[in-house]
Amino acid sequence: MAINEACFMANIDPLGYQTYFISLTTSYFNLFKNKLKESQNSISNGLIKLVFDSEGYLAGYHDLTNGKAYSLKQEFFYYRGYSSKDANWDFPPSGAYIFRPINETFSFKKVYHTLNINQTIFDDGIVQEARQVISPWVSQVIRLVPNKKTVEFEWTVGPISK
Repeated sequence: MAINEACFMANIDPLGYQTYFISLTTSYFNLFKNKLKESQNSISNGLIKLVFDSEGYLAGYHDLTNGKAYSLKQEFFYYRGYSSKDANWDFPPSGAYIFRPINETFSFKKVYHTLNINQTIFDDGIVQEARQVISPWVSQVIRLVPNKKTVEFEWTVGPISK
């Protein structure tokens, strides 16, 4: 998860380009000082609202344009993959494009966290996002951009402990 990000709205014609220059100023850190909201349990862009439960899991999606609400639960799981030391051309190891569990009777294991998910709500006036650390090797950013009924998920996994 990035510690610092630059978010800004840009208007670019189709098949066009635009150049933007970004520089760090002394007032940069004061600009975002009050943007972190530790105790907030939801984010909204005016069209949708995402609600997090007391542990920090994503628990609800509210469509503010029609008043419908949907409950959900997001969790992270993993499986033990086939080792590369036992691999050959007929049985390649599990990897980026190969789902190869260690045996045929595998089961998914839940990624557990200590206490609650470490979550920080961030609002810079352009995007609202929830930055979450689920475990030492799993984190994500859930982001809402203005005027869109979509949710962006940015997952980071690794390095995975043995």
